[in-house]
Amino acid sequence: MEIKDPGLYYQERILSLTNVSAGLRKRHALLGWARLLAIVLLAVAAYTLWFRGWYFAIVALATISVFFYLVYLALETEEKLSNTNRLIKINQEELLVLDGRYSHRANGDEFISIFHLPDNDLDLFGPASLFQYYNRANSYHGKLALATAFTATPKIEEIEKKQQAVKELCQDPGWCQQLQSYTMIAPVSKETETLITEWLQDDKETFEKPIWRLLSILVPVISFTTLGLYLADKITDALFNTIMLLMLAFVFSFYKKITREYSHLSKVIQQLHAFLPTLQWIENAGFENVLFKEKQTHLLHHGKASSAIAGLKGILKRFDYRLNPLVYLPLSAFLFWDLQQALALQKWKKKQTANLAKWFEVTGDVEMLASIAITAFNRPTWIFPEITSRWFELECRELGHPLIRESKVVTSDFSLHGTPQFALITGSNMAGKSTFLRSVGANMVLAMAGSPVRAAYMKLPVAKILSSMRIADNLEEETSTFYAELKKIKRIVESANAGDKIFILIDEMLRGTNTLDRHTGSVALIKQLLRQGAVGIIASHDIALASLEQEYPGQLSNYHFDSTIINEEIVFDYKIKDGVCKSTNASLLMKKIGIEIEN
Repeated sequence: MEIKDPGLYYQERILSLTNVSAGLRKRHALLGWARLLAIVLLAVAAYTLWFRGWYFAIVALATISVFFYLVYLALETEEKLSNTNRLIKINQEELLVLDGRYSHRANGDEFISIFHLPDNDLDLFGPASLFQYYNRANSYHGKLALATAFTATPKIEEIEKKQQAVKELCQDPGWCQQLQSYTMIAPVSKETETLITEWLQDDKETFEKPIWRLLSILVPVISFTTLGLYLADKITDALFNTIMLLMLAFVFSFYKKITREYSHLSKVIQQLHAFLPTLQWIENAGFENVLFKEKQTHLLHHGKASSAIAGLKGILKRFDYRLNPLVYLPLSAFLFWDLQQALALQKWKKKQTANLAKWFEVTGDVEMLASIAITAFNRPTWIFPEITSRWFELECRELGHPLIRESKVVTSDFSLHGTPQFALITGSNMAGKSTFLRSVGANMVLAMAGSPVRAAYMKLPVAKILSSMRIADNLEEETSTFYAELKKIKRIVESANAGDKIFILIDEMLRGTNTLDRHTGSVALIKQLLRQGAVGIIASHDIALASLEQEYPGQLSNYHFDSTIINEEIVFDYKIKDGVCKSTNASLLMKKIGIEIEN
């Protein structure tokens, strides 16, 4: 399909959906009037035809049938209207995201501790993060899948399959939006999954003994036999009532035992109701990429997952008949209703235990792919990077930070080839060193997640990114800033010594100690990393480190960001350049805030 400008696409969708919503509201109102008319007709029929026997019965039956059909149509219309309004909201939200207004969205900060990212160097989670910008998942598993994609180190084949899936999905943003709409109905939360998992893992086979099967047959046989004898005037009213009361007393003696099977899942029936259209939407999708087909296969293994969930939902609904005594009491007396449902529930559990967790995982993975696809649709100028097996080869052209608005982003060309290899970046304060490091790191994260990147061209290998950029002390752990940094450096050193394929990003090494120790330690660390064949980028204000380029030619290269002072004003171009920085601006910056600098 031809892809339009994202903003224009969303505006046209909102206009079209708004018209659909207006039509559905009118339809819903007409159906309300039609139901009222059916009630009036029934009342008129009762008044005029009550003594006409079959005439009244036929008219009443037809009117009641029409009434219930109108109720069905009204419920169907309500569902369509709710879906349409959700889609309008989704498109309005996308317009906000395109305009850079997404700070109100879920930011995934709960994953900072899960993935052990206390300093969150690359802004993967939290306010103004990649997660906040990308996420369109509503279920816990969908959010977890996206968070995992941003932190994992996958194989090349996995990345390439994701890229193909995202390329195809972003051609159909309407499909992705409908998936998002279904998952908004009643998101499958972590608590929902926990309740279901606990039920699945409960291995107490409460109703496995043959006696329960026997009772499920014996009670109905006795009850219906008693009813038949009573209708044939073979037993008295008193005996019939006594037997029925005894049957109810017997059935209710197992009420608590049976309720235990039901209690866990009764709390999540609404989420299961919402899970059903999500599964159906994925199962019926016609995408051809390998990864999506694999996900569909998991849902279609041994029958459709949606059919199985519909079966479970049906069992739970039948359990809920206990909320209506007029229905529940006769069903219990004649069919031992609760036991029938408990046996059905246990049979379902036995058959689907191995599958349900996988279904949650699969739908979460598809939500993750759809999240990346919508972002890819929103950024048509971004490109899918080339993933190389060569270690190490990083090449970027017109690389920019993915979260900076297009109108403000400044891009740079950059490359690193071979091992060991380090780029040492010096530069003026606020000139862009830290942002550049984050630009490289963030785009590498996106590339390995299967997403397009903010560049004109990018080639990179699969690498685990280790960083020491944003350092914070921890009063609870009595950890100083310097010690917190040492812990991060220790992790980098250990991984380099182990020969792991890591890409290192360090911003201002050993900032928590004095100038002499900082320089001595920085030189020692760089030399050690080079000896271990490591690769990465180091940004520093310590220009003296630049002399290492002569000691390690071809292994350490100098780059810089600089600034220009024009009429006592500092001007930045935020462009990376070859060589060592020659300009400084700290004195002028300090002077501007009121510090008296002696010349």
